Amino acid sequence: MSFLPDLANWAMRGGAGDNGEDNEEEGQQQQSQQQQMTGDDIRARRLARLAALDPSTSTPPTATAATSTTTSTTPPPTTTTTTAKKSNDKDEDVIMEEVDSSSSPMVVERSTSVATPPVAVASKPPPSVEHVIDPQQKKKRTKEPLTAEELARKQRRKKELLIKKVLQVTLQGGSVSDPASVVIDIDDCNVLAQNIAELLAARLSITPDSPCLETTPVQKKGIIAYLSACHKRASEELKSLRQAQEKEKTAGKEELEQILDEVKRQVVSYAASSLMEPDLFEMSKDGASQLAQVLIAGTLDPTASIIFGVSGPGTSFYACLCEELLNLDMKSFENIIAKVSESFASSLSKFETILDGGSGPQSTAGGALTIVAALTALCSYKKSAVVLTKAPNFLL
Repeated sequence: MSFLPDLANWAMRGGAGDNGEDNEEEGQQQQSQQQQMTGDDIRARRLARLAALDPSTSTPPTATAATSTTTSTTPPPTTTTTTAKKSNDKDEDVIMEEVDSSSSPMVVERSTSVATPPVAVASKPPPSVEHVIDPQQKKKRTKEPLTAEELARKQRRKKELLIKKVLQVTLQGGSVSDPASVVIDIDDCNVLAQNIAELLAARLSITPDSPCLETTPVQKKGIIAYLSACHKRASEELKSLRQAQEKEKTAGKEELEQILDEVKRQVVSYAASSLMEPDLFEMSKDGASQLAQVLIAGTLDPTASIIFGVSGPGTSFYACLCEELLNLDMKSFENIIAKVSESFASSLSKFETILDGGSGPQSTAGGALTIVAALTALCSYKKSAVVLTKAPNFLL
């Protein structure tokens, strides 16, 4: 009797003529449902097919139907599908690449900012070959010690520079040349303390009118003026050298000190000899008068004074000269001091008063006061003052 409801329904639908239309409508609905199937529906069907093959994991038909019904009502998410045909004549599988698993449609935010174009950065040019430095050269190199020959050459040059500065002479064939110095030719070009006397003798033997003395600046005229200037320069160099030696001891400075000490002794010795023997050198014919002129020049220019020593009053050229004369011959010392005082007296006789100034080519620069100051300088050495008081015209 269960067929009665079906029969009633069939009669209400108009019989068999309507059955074909219903079937056609159902086919269209199924086709539209298949077209509206989403990736979830296809996945669900594939899971159901796999579950049917495996009885242990099979799910009830109601659950599958419920899942199919539920998923069909949700809006289809945006997906991108790629269809690939396999080489083994099997059914086509649809490979789904899920873009968004949420039920809501994907919202794509578009950036409104304008992309900044890349800034071109100028690359540095490659370094040239000249500026490429070998890393090994960057390491600090230790200074190689000088050989014995190099040390000897360096010391020899130092000695030549020293006599050039002190004596204002250079050696013929030496390594030092200077237009302000007089060239001297001696047998041994090596400067030693032992050949300082030979150097001075060669220098003092030059005649006053020799072209060798025409240097720039010009050489001092007179043997006493030259020797006194050499003594002062040697004293200054010796003092500086000893001060430097106290701070730092350097090899070779001891020899330089010996040379300077010998220079000081020899210039005083030659000055005393030229005063005692005026015919010894051509430039020493009027030695006493030259000494008087040097004393006068010292009163006008204190830097050129011979009564002031670098290391004290007793170390001056004048004090050393008086000591040398006394050691050589007391009588000669008195005669020389007397001749110098007579030269001053002769100059003072040209003035009426001590306040008179100098005038004329033969007058002394500075006048009578300059001569009196020079006379005072002559008496700065006590024994010279004693000799002056014994002169017959002392109070005249």
